[in-house]
Amino acid sequence: LGNVLNAEGRYNEALTAHEENLSIATTIGYRRGQLIAAANMGIVLGSLGRFDEARARHEASLAIAREIGDRRGEGVALGNLGLLYGYLGRLADAKAHYEQDLAIARELGERRRDGAATGNLGMTLAHLGRYDAARGHHDAALAIARAIGDRLSEGIAHGNLGAIAEGTGDLEQALRLRAEALSSFEGVGYRAGEAAAHVVLGRLLAAKGKPDEARRHLELARAMAEDLEVADAIVLSACHLALLPEGDVSHALAVWEEHEMRLEHITKLEARYLLWRTTSDPQHLRKARELLEHLVRHAPPEDQGEIRVRVPLHRLIREALSLIHI
Repeated sequence: LGNVLNAEGRYNEALTAHEENLSIATTIGYRRGQLIAAANMGIVLGSLGRFDEARARHEASLAIAREIGDRRGEGVALGNLGLLYGYLGRLADAKAHYEQDLAIARELGERRRDGAATGNLGMTLAHLGRYDAARGHHDAALAIARAIGDRLSEGIAHGNLGAIAEGTGDLEQALRLRAEALSSFEGVGYRAGEAAAHVVLGRLLAAKGKPDEARRHLELARAMAEDLEVADAIVLSACHLALLPEGDVSHALAVWEEHEMRLEHITKLEARYLLWRTTSDPQHLRKARELLEHLVRHAPPEDQGEIRVRVPLHRLIREALSLIHI
């Protein structure tokens, strides 16, 4: 029940259901039940932006998995911690946890988890601007998804490959891959993925000088995201809409203030830059600089010197900072 409620965006109800499951498992001494309930609570707490509590739950599930010798549960917990550290912009920690998750998935011969961990690792490498390495991981994840007939994971891989195309300046390829991702998500009914795909398609079409098409995708994204309470898509769709002709800047600022605490670090960085562009308020650019420096500090040592220049958004922020002398 908790997982169903979480999928519907009913996070507080989902948390209550998982808490009840944890209480029952604890009462009867069912350690694997405690592991599962703690992991599920961590996922919901992350969706609510309660990241410290989420980390504690995932660490608890990891400890239980190791205690009872559940290697699959250990891999799942490591993957969940990787996702959480990615949300927090701690890319070195995310990468380390995904690598451990991937090693366990391959040890156990779990193709689906192999593909998921490979894709998550590729996403982290892309955030670091290591696009060639990221592409190899996403190609591998796509091959696994096709081999096992996993349409959802195929869509995720196409979306991630689209992000690499965008990062390397190939907007036409990015549009094609993101459209393929959207088609996959529509085919399996993954509405949160649809909302995210519409945001990116809107951003890409705006960059290509097609504001009317961009607006259509962004408005679809906003409607879906608001229905599902997906904070990242709500904020980014509003910010990109605000940049279009006759955009509603006040709405973008309002949704930013409402949802800021629930946003992923990468989303906050993009949103702050977009809000600076729409308002010319230097406080947003200052905050973008702070968020970027956080990424640098928490990147792997070998990436800290280059992450500012490899990623297009990071370069745009640095150029803006130099122009207005903040």
